[in-house]
Amino acid sequence: MAYLFIEEGSKFWIFEGLPDVIAEILEEGLYWDDYYIISRKYQWMISMNHEEIVLFAGTGLDREVIMEIKDGGERGVQKRDKG
Repeated sequence: MAYLFIEEGSKFWIFEGLPDVIAEILEEGLYWDDYYIISRKYQWMISMNHEEIVLFAGTGLDREVIMEIKDGGERGVQKRDKG
């Protein structure tokens, strides 16, 4: 489980869910100023700001997977069949 914090102007929206569900929310393509994905135990955080800068902090993040995704790979990315 993880938390998704979305900044929309002066408002914050907070969601709790499984990482693949959070990924589906983000895949909807809606534009938010900034958003943060935080582990339920606050061990790590992934954030993306309005300048499309992604930050990773904390323990338990797999650096190899992050680098592969950054380089255009699909390892670690899970998509559900919507059909």
